[in-house]
Amino acid sequence: MMIFRNGFLYVANSSLTGQVSRFNANTGAFVNTFVAAGSGGLSNPEGMVFGPDGNLYVTTDGGSVLRYNGTTGAFIDTFVAAHSGGLASARGVVFGLDGNLLVTNFNFAGGGVLRYNGTTGAFIDSFVAAGSGGLVSPRPLVFGLGDNLYVGDLGAEAFFAITEQQALLSTSLSHREAVTWPGRHSLSLTKVVEELCLRLLPHSLC
Repeated sequence: MMIFRNGFLYVANSSLTGQVSRFNANTGAFVNTFVAAGSGGLSNPEGMVFGPDGNLYVTTDGGSVLRYNGTTGAFIDTFVAAHSGGLASARGVVFGLDGNLLVTNFNFAGGGVLRYNGTTGAFIDSFVAAGSGGLVSPRPLVFGLGDNLYVGDLGAEAFFAITEQQALLSTSLSHREAVTWPGRHSLSLTKVVEELCLRLLPHSLC
């Protein structure tokens, strides 16, 4: 997972000893290890997002969301407690249009999207029910044009479009190519093709 912010590229190393590294977004030169492996219990980081408070929120395969200082990378707290609301393995993460945090729950038995209070991290509800519309193992997610939520699914090898009112719009084409989209929502969708970039974001960003 990669995100752009203030001239830097932040990369989550999704491995058992993963860390978050920072690179110069223009040259690609390594700057520093922004979040060290194991900091605050960090394990296999994948989803990342900078919150409204300017801090970095990172998902772990242990079923939690950790918060780090957006300037120094220092651990602040466990924002979403492990397994809160049934979170088995947290993957994608994004702040919703209502200011609350949405997290994909990766589970081959049928995962969904869970919603947490954007200020306290308390569980609110299941924003997208497990298995809804054929959702199997959701990973990346992003808000795109039309303010709809788009969710990539590893198990179904598809891309789902979901409205803020939780109605499934459609499934998009299946593909495993990687693409990174800098822009308004600053998220990298790791299992989609460029055609989806053109659909979700202004063409100038693709």
